[in-house]
Amino acid sequence: MFRKNTTDTGEHKKGSRRKAALIMSLFILMGLLTACSFDEIGRGFQDMVKSITEFFTGEVTEPTEESTESTGILSIEDWLKEHPDSTPEDYERLFGSSEATEEEESSEASEEDTDEYGGRYHYCYTTLTDPEKKVYREVYDCLDTMSENVKLSTTDTDVLDRCFNYCIMDHPELFFTDGYKATTTSIGDMTIGLAVSGRYTMSAQKRKDYQERIDKIVDKILKDAPKDDSDYEKVKYCFDYIVSNTSYDVNAANNQNIISVFINGESVCQGYTLAMKYLLDRMGVQSAVIYGSANNSNHSWNIVKIDGTWSYVDVTWGDSSYRNYVNTETVDEINYNYFGCDNDILRATHKIDSPLYLPNCKSLDAYYYVKEGLYFKSADIERLKAVFKQQTAKGEDFFMIRCATDSVYEDFKEELFENRKIFDVHKGSLRITYANDDTERTISFWLK
Repeated sequence: MFRKNTTDTGEHKKGSRRKAALIMSLFILMGLLTACSFDEIGRGFQDMVKSITEFFTGEVTEPTEESTESTGILSIEDWLKEHPDSTPEDYERLFGSSEATEEEESSEASEEDTDEYGGRYHYCYTTLTDPEKKVYREVYDCLDTMSENVKLSTTDTDVLDRCFNYCIMDHPELFFTDGYKATTTSIGDMTIGLAVSGRYTMSAQKRKDYQERIDKIVDKILKDAPKDDSDYEKVKYCFDYIVSNTSYDVNAANNQNIISVFINGESVCQGYTLAMKYLLDRMGVQSAVIYGSANNSNHSWNIVKIDGTWSYVDVTWGDSSYRNYVNTETVDEINYNYFGCDNDILRATHKIDSPLYLPNCKSLDAYYYVKEGLYFKSADIERLKAVFKQQTAKGEDFFMIRCATDSVYEDFKEELFENRKIFDVHKGSLRITYANDDTERTISFWLK
């Protein structure tokens, strides 16, 4: 970072500077009237500022360059500041909309929304304005080519920060990047240029080697994935694979990217979430990364469009190794409490802090317990008998039910365990193993 300035207290130079400022203002006006871009105006300033200042003052003032680095996520509060016409109620909308040009896609989300990178849908990109989409593409191209000092079509560092974070959220394949450096060029208080450099954690060759290894592994994973089935089956396949093949470990290497999951098999929530998005991208299922908190610490999970219904999917919380780590559960089986859940279920334990407009996830149509017939709105003993019979016929040795309300949950506990009707439900058993979770309103049963 460098900064060169000259100062003088002479009155004749004060007047000269006013003249210089006037000429600079006229220069901007001429650029606007001739349809010049701000990049062209900025370059013109850089070319002419020395001669203009020297003509009036006999001194030269160099443009100022300043570099900053960032890895942060823009909060929703800051996002609303950037969009003063928006309100918190906009969360109730699915997406904003804007007219599309031939070069840029519409901000209105649809089944056909894609960006130009691999022909895949990227949620964050669709929420940007057309000028922001251009910056997003510039940032992505910079990162994808592992370039430095790429000039941007904006001078707004907040826009850069948003577009960088959206690129990371949309593109799990950028595993070799963990931040960026912004370089601004200014004259006095006026910023006339902004450039970005990625902060890369490995060489281009090492990145290539990792990508080839990941591709081979993912190809093998998806070889047996459902192709023509519903989105629900595709999402569940990816969910089950990650949970069954990954251990939660806060000390795992590369735990903020997909290397940790696909190659090392050890990660934290960020790795789980990005790996889930990577698989869903390959499967053609729309999804996004959500940031927030849970258990009083930072957390991330996915929002997924499952057969037309937007809902939340938390892969990390499906893993028993995570639940054992936080001492919330000792059951070793996969937990589906946060597979396809709605706002009410999620927000009982999770807090969202996302820079995005989010769909209003108010349906349980894609919820695991609903889809599998394990969601109870009443303490229906006869229906539970049918579930036991069905699970036994399928050869399952474990299953869980979830109760819609506290009263249903308490009624089930009283009937099944205090009144011992569990032996009527699962006849022929002399001993029943079960576990109940008062927070989640779930009851787990082992059949063998």
